[in-house]
Amino acid sequence: MEADVSSLQTAQRLHPATLLQHVVSSLPALAVLLFFQSAGTEAWISIGTAVAYGLVALPLIVLRYLRFRYRVEPQEIVIERGVFNKRHRSIPIERIQNIAIEQPLLARMVGVAKVTLETAGSTSTEGTLEYVSLQTAHALRQVVRSYQREQDEEATASEEENARGELLHAMQTGRLALSGLFRFSLLYVAVIFSVLQYVEPERITNWFRRGALHPLVETATASPVLAVLTTVVLAVLIGWVTGLAMNVNRFFDFRLWLDDDKLHKRHGLLTTRERTVPLGKVQALLVRSNPLMRFFGWYRLEVQTMGIDVQEQGHQVIAPLVNWGEAQALADHVYALDAPAPMERVSSLTIRRTFARYSAALGLVGVVLWYFAGMQALWLLAALPLAGGLAYLQYRYHGYALHGDMLYVRRGFFRQHLWAVPVERPGG
Repeated sequence: MEADVSSLQTAQRLHPATLLQHVVSSLPALAVLLFFQSAGTEAWISIGTAVAYGLVALPLIVLRYLRFRYRVEPQEIVIERGVFNKRHRSIPIERIQNIAIEQPLLARMVGVAKVTLETAGSTSTEGTLEYVSLQTAHALRQVVRSYQREQDEEATASEEENARGELLHAMQTGRLALSGLFRFSLLYVAVIFSVLQYVEPERITNWFRRGALHPLVETATASPVLAVLTTVVLAVLIGWVTGLAMNVNRFFDFRLWLDDDKLHKRHGLLTTRERTVPLGKVQALLVRSNPLMRFFGWYRLEVQTMGIDVQEQGHQVIAPLVNWGEAQALADHVYALDAPAPMERVSSLTIRRTFARYSAALGLVGVVLWYFAGMQALWLLAALPLAGGLAYLQYRYHGYALHGDMLYVRRGFFRQHLWAVPVERPGG
């Protein structure tokens, strides 16, 4: 679907590939519904479910596509949608902070993109165009920029033209893999163990016993302690591998440009994402790290902006893995990053309060274990000194400093955060 600047001022439909995208995205729900039907269910029930899907879901997808319209006017973006109740939404041009462009794998294959409109002062997406052609997505962003800058020139740009500017940071493949080594995700661990609830344990045990891990499986099953340790090691290994995969998928080919008064970034493997961060909207810098990252001298640099998408948790990553010198060089384009050392410590009462929270959490776990395991729950008392040590570490690494025109706040040990907040915003 071709689109130029003038055509965006008239009512537009989404790209026809939107129908394919929505059909494919609805199939997992149908698959889950069929999966959880018992094995003894009559075949006609499954057939009826599939027929109902075809008679209800597919027409709704088509109607939603036919009823969706959007247009870009000099003062606002208008979106009309709704199958049974028509809804009209107007998004003022001056409030639009960012136009994010995302391309999942299937969308990239057919040349379309998802466009989300984010506005200042909002914690959620104001509008979504799912999907338009990639050319239309870039044209829409350029038109909005031209209206915001009160320029009358026509703007059409390709992907390369949108990325034009000073390249500030490009993440090489080696560093991308290295950044994944510091990531750990329990999400897929929980998913895997949840799925295993529907699989007979004997099948899993027999599968391992027939393989090269036969001696290890026999040893682990002979000792409950080894069985627990093996499960923990397996969970950690799965968490590390899945964290690595998620990190590579998210930050593949990460590039950051300085485009006038905006930071423009593009990254992603299965889903390519493009975002623009207006420098005037940045409220603070955030440096994240953990003990392993700090030991090797690596950090993650983010910026916090006004009205950012809630899915990004209020922050935008502008450097997934950099050393301190690189972090300072990138931060100079926003605010100076010169945290003093040492910092002022907070009150020592923090130790008592943190220890009380950890003890309360252990007590709650202890009550649950006491109900199921009886006296064995008393082993949790051995964790109280550990809770005290963690409380002290939280206190030791919690500090603040006022240096120049910046306020620095550091907090956390295992997940350390360093905030750099300007005391007075420029022009404020």
